[in-house]
Amino acid sequence: MGLVLRLRRVTRRRDHGLWLAAGAVGLSLLALLVIVCVLLRQAALAFLPAPVAELRWHSNGIEQVLLAAVVEQDARELIVRASEWQRRGTGYQRIRRGDLVSLTWPADVMTWRLRDGRELHWRSAATSVHEAYAALLTQAPAGFSADPAGQVDIVAVNQLSTAGVVRIALQRAWLFVCSGPQAGAGVFPALVGTVVLVLLMSVLVMPLGVLLALWLHEYAGGRRSARILRAAMANLAGVPAVIYGLFGLVLFVDGIGGGLDALLAHKTPQWGGGGLLWSALTLALLTLPVVVVATEEGLGRVPDGLRQAALALGATRAETLWHVVLPVARPALLTALILAIARAAGEVAPLMLVGAVKYAPALPVDAEFPYLHLSRQFMHLGQSVYDLALTGSDAPRDTAQAYAAALLLLVVVVGLNAAAISVRNRLRERTRELST
Repeated sequence: MGLVLRLRRVTRRRDHGLWLAAGAVGLSLLALLVIVCVLLRQAALAFLPAPVAELRWHSNGIEQVLLAAVVEQDARELIVRASEWQRRGTGYQRIRRGDLVSLTWPADVMTWRLRDGRELHWRSAATSVHEAYAALLTQAPAGFSADPAGQVDIVAVNQLSTAGVVRIALQRAWLFVCSGPQAGAGVFPALVGTVVLVLLMSVLVMPLGVLLALWLHEYAGGRRSARILRAAMANLAGVPAVIYGLFGLVLFVDGIGGGLDALLAHKTPQWGGGGLLWSALTLALLTLPVVVVATEEGLGRVPDGLRQAALALGATRAETLWHVVLPVARPALLTALILAIARAAGEVAPLMLVGAVKYAPALPVDAEFPYLHLSRQFMHLGQSVYDLALTGSDAPRDTAQAYAAALLLLVVVVGLNAAAISVRNRLRERTRELST
């Protein structure tokens, strides 16, 4: 009843701006929902076990028989993926519908998915892994060998229930998140690299951005230098991200990093080959204008009465800023952090110039001292999306895994932002109590 009365009041006021803002928010949420649904639908193709058909067709007058998963089909032809005995992506074939004799779905078909992403299909009534493996060897080409312990799952794919399909898909998705590229197309190193990079960037950009905002708002005022700096910040916010990458390559990687390698007499480039620190500094410069603007706006909302009360009690200007102004402005600082994370997490172009690589042999953080290795190159989810979508050797599955990596990147960004928003809301309640 209360909600209905509120809607009536809003309708009577004819506040068109309010309805326009509500419509814009609704459209934004709808667009986000559509994006998430598309990512989920496409990513599911990388993990759902595909039913396997037995196809019979004529080729040059000879009848062919093949067990294969149907990848795509239209009115003219089918694209199928048969057993990949040698390497991933070698089992694709095109079959014209005019040559097709029959297409059935045998119940005794077994599918074995290996850790390197290959899938093998054969017919067997075996009930255990070892019996199924023995049956596979009788149908495998000469020279084939594989360790049964290296399988991800071995199932009677055409007999799976809905619950079984979901269970296997979740297992494959978990392996995708928790494994590395050497085990097929896992993205765990890219996930770690992305999170560590964003956290390190936040640690670097927030102190500098807050200090600049304090100087602009509390000390500089309307001086000419402050106006020039504000104009520079506004202009830097519109510079393309790849320009920051070139700047970081020249200044950080070639300049400072190359100088450190020469000073420390490194035989192979260590600091001058790109790494985590230079990437974090590049992203810090990229997000600095966002942090400065958001922080300065938050400082402007701090009541002047709080400053005057602190000064009247004998506090110095620095003590007033540290103990009164900044605690009250903490929600604005977290807003600046949220905006910086949202801007930096999805950037790929500058990182490819200053430290991100397609494959890194070691993680940037591990149990070896000094634990956080600032000079190491790293993998990033954004670059993994690019590599899987455009440079993969197995287009159907690599494209689906690119969608899965993009969905994971979205989850990481939303998770980091949600954590910051939760802390900001708690601090906002404390700020209201202090202000009153």
